[in-house]
Amino acid sequence: EEPGAEQVFEFENGLVQLVETRAYAGTPIVGHPIKELHQHLPKTRIRIVSLYRSGRAIPAYGDTVIKDGDRVYFVTKKESVSKVLKEFRRLDRAYKNIIIAGGGRIGLNLAKFLEKNHRVRIIEMNKERVAEIAEQLEDTLVLHGNASDEELLLEEGIESTDLFLALTDSDEINVIVSILAKRLGAHKTVALVKRNVYEDLAEQSDDVDMVISPDQITTSGILAHIRKGDTMMVHSLRQGKAEAIEIIVHGDNKHSDVVGKTVEEINLPEGVVVGSVVRNNEVIMGSRTLVIEENDHVLIVLSDVSKIHEVEALFEGYFD
Repeated sequence: EEPGAEQVFEFENGLVQLVETRAYAGTPIVGHPIKELHQHLPKTRIRIVSLYRSGRAIPAYGDTVIKDGDRVYFVTKKESVSKVLKEFRRLDRAYKNIIIAGGGRIGLNLAKFLEKNHRVRIIEMNKERVAEIAEQLEDTLVLHGNASDEELLLEEGIESTDLFLALTDSDEINVIVSILAKRLGAHKTVALVKRNVYEDLAEQSDDVDMVISPDQITTSGILAHIRKGDTMMVHSLRQGKAEAIEIIVHGDNKHSDVVGKTVEEINLPEGVVVGSVVRNNEVIMGSRTLVIEENDHVLIVLSDVSKIHEVEALFEGYFD
């Protein structure tokens, strides 16, 4: 729904958004330090919370230079997302023509969501499944065939396809057909991948624009219930290796280790960043000098999910 974004995660009912994007050469911020972003967009509230280069997390300091191919996670208000994305990449055209490879549960549900406002086609190998899902869809064309069939893709106008989603049960097929679709002219490709080995392979390919995992699709809602304290929202990132959580701060400066302290004084573990705070419906970007107050809704991003227990221990005053 947000052309140019790899993924968008909503917090505070959409008031704050955590966006993943990929930086491309020739755009305003690539080749420049992060601190220049605020010079380019002086009236926009934004915070880069995570930066990944060649699959590895690197510190997102003001002097850190953004490079071509970097995966960037930033926090901003919903209405500012498109403006910020222009700093990292040429914005994708609005998606109209969409092909989904795989008519499983995910592919079917996605088609139901998209078919009202997009031209959607599903390619499914199982003939019985083709008939089954065709009955459940109103405006989606369901094709019986193999998504790796180059001739079929060309017949279906792959070169004019805005978005190609490989959502079969096979990691290998999803990566291969995404690469094929891109090379045949698809504008953007997305591959569903379960295993890390295929995730790494896909991320190294310029022909796969985005990798998603079934765990990311299904676990975020569950995580909010198993995290300690008043956790409002949890989003699993990067195949479950990272996490973004929204928590409500409780207690006063006598009964909390964080209330009344600046972010710098809290001394967060390495790789843990306060992205933003929502206070009385006002969005405040995270900074070293930001003072945490009671009832703040705090968005925290962990580049390494194993640090969650350290974060919970640190904030023990208001967790439970």
